[in-house]
Amino acid sequence: MMIKRYLANDMNEAMARIKYELGSDAIIISSRWIRKKGLRNLFSKKVLEVTAAVDQPDQTARNDSKEIIHSQIPVQNTYHAQLEKEIKELRDMVSKLLEKEKARQRGGRKVQFSTVMKRHLSDMDLDEEIIKDFDDFCKSEGSANIDYDRASQYFEKKLKKSVRSRNKMKSHIWAFIGPTGVGKTTTIAKLAAKETLEKRKKVGLITMDTFRIGAVEQLKTYADILSLPLEVVSTREEMAEALKKLEACDLILIDSTGRNSQAKEQLLEIKECLGAVEKVHNILVMSAATRRADVKLILENYQLIGYDSVILTKLDETMCYGNILNINHYTDKPLSYLTTGQIVPEDIKKATMESLLEYVFMGVNP
Repeated sequence: MMIKRYLANDMNEAMARIKYELGSDAIIISSRWIRKKGLRNLFSKKVLEVTAAVDQPDQTARNDSKEIIHSQIPVQNTYHAQLEKEIKELRDMVSKLLEKEKARQRGGRKVQFSTVMKRHLSDMDLDEEIIKDFDDFCKSEGSANIDYDRASQYFEKKLKKSVRSRNKMKSHIWAFIGPTGVGKTTTIAKLAAKETLEKRKKVGLITMDTFRIGAVEQLKTYADILSLPLEVVSTREEMAEALKKLEACDLILIDSTGRNSQAKEQLLEIKECLGAVEKVHNILVMSAATRRADVKLILENYQLIGYDSVILTKLDETMCYGNILNINHYTDKPLSYLTTGQIVPEDIKKATMESLLEYVFMGVNP
């Protein structure tokens, strides 16, 4: 049996070369997407590696075997006849298996990715409508025609609203709202450091979080390290006074108290305090590890305060990134940033189309 490896841009190209070199009896042993080795190819496009094989029996040896068999003494004829029969049966069985494999690959080559993608989506804790919409898309386009590029184009179109206007914050005052424990304070520290150190902006900090033990001290530590002014407020009047003190700042970041999204009175307290801000960009901070049902509830309940964009945190603490699509499905508000760890300020990045698609397809082999 001859085994040979091919590198191609797609399966059609690989099959054409295999058929030309090995013939129509060749079978595919394996296929995978790889990058060529070497630093020069580190950021190059992936290529398809296909390993193929073809059975090449030695005709001369076969003829010699027949001559030897026919020259044997009669007592051995029965034995060799039985042996030949078993060999033929074995060859027939192998031939049938090879034909089945070739038929499976002929029938499954184009539908394989759509099947894998559907299975991937079903494991992402997605809203059923998202999965159904993709299934309908596959049916309308023809499942056999769905590959990585087509699926990527589909989700890029779906995610357009999640990245729109991410750089167009409506105010230089950003208020961070959201449940307890989603990383609001750390996210503020990351953004404050980036805006101060990289963009040379004058940043001011305000915290409303006097409820959680150590919350003020945590933000004060970051403020001291970055030499930023910090104001602590708990009422609407104190908020107005703090804003006057920081009016010379290019950017003001407000840390609010983490509240249960179902505690309406507590949400109204935050809204009342933020009412002192004439023009504010509210950012809802949510954890990527939150259950889908809770994500929907939080998005709905925090509309009581109102928010203009969403930050998804703790992407490093989960292997399921379905909430990128869930948030996109449940709200028309864009994703502004993603956080990927505790390191300040490195572990935060803008929610670009490229980064969102990377998480959506994470673990899918094109």
